[in-house]
Amino acid sequence: MIDIRPVLYTIGWLLLGLAVAMWAPVLLSISSSDGQIGAFLSSISITAFVAGALIITNRSEGEPQLNFRQASMLTSAAWIVLPAFGAIPFVLSTLHVSYTDAYFETVSGVTTTGSTVLSGLDSYPPSILIWRSLLQWLGGFGIIGMSIAILPFLRVGGMQLFRLESSDRSEKLVSRPEQLVLAIGITYVGLTAACTLGYNIAGMSLLEAVNHSMTTIATAGYGTHDSSFGYFNSPAIDAVATVFMFLSSIPFLTYPRMLRRGWRFRDLEPQIRTYFWFLVVVIGGLTVWLFFNSHYSLLTSLRYVAFNVMSVVTTTGFVSTDYQKWGSFAATAFFFLSFMGGCTGSSAGGIKMFRFEIIWRLAKLEAQRLIMPHRVQALQYAGQPIDKSLLSSVGAFVFAYISTFWICSLILVMIGVDAVTSMSSVATCLSNTGPGLGPIVGPAGNFAPLPAAAKWVLSLAMILGRLEVLVLVMLFTPRFYRD
Repeated sequence: MIDIRPVLYTIGWLLLGLAVAMWAPVLLSISSSDGQIGAFLSSISITAFVAGALIITNRSEGEPQLNFRQASMLTSAAWIVLPAFGAIPFVLSTLHVSYTDAYFETVSGVTTTGSTVLSGLDSYPPSILIWRSLLQWLGGFGIIGMSIAILPFLRVGGMQLFRLESSDRSEKLVSRPEQLVLAIGITYVGLTAACTLGYNIAGMSLLEAVNHSMTTIATAGYGTHDSSFGYFNSPAIDAVATVFMFLSSIPFLTYPRMLRRGWRFRDLEPQIRTYFWFLVVVIGGLTVWLFFNSHYSLLTSLRYVAFNVMSVVTTTGFVSTDYQKWGSFAATAFFFLSFMGGCTGSSAGGIKMFRFEIIWRLAKLEAQRLIMPHRVQALQYAGQPIDKSLLSSVGAFVFAYISTFWICSLILVMIGVDAVTSMSSVATCLSNTGPGLGPIVGPAGNFAPLPAAAKWVLSLAMILGRLEVLVLVMLFTPRFYRD
């Protein structure tokens, strides 16, 4: 049997950290007198009590050491349990949000999806708005840590390519020492501060700039207005957002490495170079298409396309205009772009560029073998040989991802949701993108009209997408629990 005490002990500390984070909206509520102090103080009390109980009852001598199974269980449990407590302020607030909607909103926050069931954001209490943004900012940092320090050791979807150097190759799950967390933390906070300054200079108020910078760097998508960036209608603000969405969708460890080794484009990871040229081609092509198929000028076409393509590809979910009105070609293109995702080691969701890079290299190699069947050529990535286990991991992930998409879509259709909304909703939640397609969940709508059962299915889809699908699936395998 698996010893779950280290798992519960760690979750206790994570919940305690969540309770501490709730003090930020408390302070804002006090300063703005928005009437939400009681909701947050009650939420802090409940969360801290449960956290303390888990820590005290599961404490052991020495630091807890997590093995493969415990780490898998912790990774899954954390993304399910933390939203359950992060949702409490929404329920207890004067908004009177149902627990189903509150859990959906919180899961969407911590998984940095950005899909929302709330409307009328323009008149929401400041403390609620900052809590939504803070959930996404904290979730983004957790996602980066998970993708760098946890998933590579669990060999999820080919992630073993990104295993950190360690002297311990035993079953114990290890990560690089505190310097790694510190480097990522400084980068994350630094980008957030720079983005806040950029938004403020471009025309946002300080509170709007703080809210949007947290959700931009987390590639998350929550905002302070129902019309998202369309509210500002500012080329300068759109430009700042576009730049920082890109910067947040490449591996965060790239920045400390650049400071140590200098910056040269050819020295960047292959996935970053491929990702950059992919964006250049897509943005350039759609800009030309929009220019010839609309009344927009070339610069306006570039502004709208660059912003919205970057938002969808990075799975941020901001919207500056309803791109569904551009025609069926644009809507279809954005639907497929929502599956892409940014780079591994960033807070972006989706299938991720390195997997497309691996699949492309494999397809190219197989094509060469057809032409020259006797030629022996090894498949490599970033100078490292790619073994069969990695290829099978990537293949298993893609199969699980597509299967999850179809299964969840069919479940939503069975619940009574129309086919377009079902597939679009699952695609955007599984990819952690935010807006879908259609009049209900499209860029101009939200997820509130969906049935409660559909919201729970989509909450699971968001968690599955953030956990790279296979981590959570492992927990339902009987062999996982056998010694």
